[in-house]
Amino acid sequence: MSSKLKKILGYTFGIVFWLIAWEIIALILDVRFIVPTLGDVGAALLSKAFSINSAASFWLAVIFSLVRVILGLMCGVILGTSLAVLAHFAPWLEWFLKPIVTVLRCTPVASFIMILWLLISGVYVPSIISCIIVFPVIWDTAYASLKEPDKELSEVADVFGFTAKKRFALLTFPKMVKTVIPAIITSAGLAWKSG
Repeated sequence: MSSKLKKILGYTFGIVFWLIAWEIIALILDVRFIVPTLGDVGAALLSKAFSINSAASFWLAVIFSLVRVILGLMCGVILGTSLAVLAHFAPWLEWFLKPIVTVLRCTPVASFIMILWLLISGVYVPSIISCIIVFPVIWDTAYASLKEPDKELSEVADVFGFTAKKRFALLTFPKMVKTVIPAIITSAGLAWKSG
């Protein structure tokens, strides 16, 4: 059996296992407004998604929610990587950013949501919250990768006399991108939950 097929079967088994566990828990507890059965969830989803009265508003809400979360994610990624690169070239910038990043990481999301809800229109809250949640993760990851260059590659760059610009373009930036991609994947989940 190929490793790809093994992986697919493994994930499928995991999903099926948790769906069965969910159904068993729902049937044992029998408190459907807290833990609904899979049938209840499926019926509610189908009635919202395909009924004549509510289908259009349901799909519009889904699309607008996705767009807002994606905008917040993109904003957080662009802001995080840009400020990490700037802090790499101007180390004093870290002094100003580190306290903000620490506060953003430590403050509960609900408090940001409440504050934003009072200050601005609710339409913009999901995008801004997603950005606030994504930014510290991306900035920390990108800045850490820029701060710790690969020693072997740095020695090779020294031997060949790379300029600072060439060293950044060929060694540092690709390493940062490679490091940031897993952080973006993690951040996408955080952005979706918070947004």
